[in-house]
Amino acid sequence: MHRIHAIKLIAKKDVMRTLRTPGVYLAFLMACAGAVLSAYFFSAVKGAFLSMGVGLTDIYTSITMLAVLGVYSLYMAVTSVTTIARERQDKTLEVLFYGPVDERSFILGKYLGRMAVFVLLLLGTTLFIAAAGLAFGLGINESSLKIAVLAVLLISCIVSLGILLSTLTSSVTGSIFLLIVFMIALFLLKVAGILLGIIPDINPAVSIARDLTVSLINITQFISPIEYLSTGIDAVNSSDLLKYAAGFLYPAVYTGILLWVSTVILKRKGVKQ
Repeated sequence: MHRIHAIKLIAKKDVMRTLRTPGVYLAFLMACAGAVLSAYFFSAVKGAFLSMGVGLTDIYTSITMLAVLGVYSLYMAVTSVTTIARERQDKTLEVLFYGPVDERSFILGKYLGRMAVFVLLLLGTTLFIAAAGLAFGLGINESSLKIAVLAVLLISCIVSLGILLSTLTSSVTGSIFLLIVFMIALFLLKVAGILLGIIPDINPAVSIARDLTVSLINITQFISPIEYLSTGIDAVNSSDLLKYAAGFLYPAVYTGILLWVSTVILKRKGVKQ
């Protein structure tokens, strides 16, 4: 009971702290502005789509929701990767552990607090996208609900990864730098894979580099949150029940493992400033 109470308090503290910052409202306004621009664009080309017999509602909803998800992914990544580092920097982390708080309840509270913020953002934005679709004559359908579910799974992976990276640093600047390095490394690895796939085997070194890069890409697929979005999209569009279940199971396992590793790191590193 004490642990559950501590988790609730930490999550509530995280949510209230976030709602007092301008960043969350800026992210929401950017998402809504994008939805309005998307609705305006698709309403302008509505006639062309109708003449081709293409359903415009699905396209508008899917593209807009994915664009919004891109905005929120960046916001949640930055806020998650700084959440524990900020506690250390503000010298409030050690104070929390004077009460009935342990590493597990702290990590879970931080995770639930981040997810609660995202659910609020997602709910408000989904309703706004539906309202914009109706206002511009584009209609609404269930596509937004499907993508909303996928969005929760993706953000769960991003938040857990951000919390893990946040346990490794002691400052906000350091945590953001670590996130940037991580994302750049994944991007460069993808680019290297594409380039090495184009270059012919002019010497054995190219073949070795290609095999090594492919192996690294296969490994990083398990740690990159974006890969789990692709898995989720495939699952939603599939009639295979096992594939559908895997689309939900993989992100849950990913989240659980990263939160467990975060707890272990926090225990070993300690909460001292």
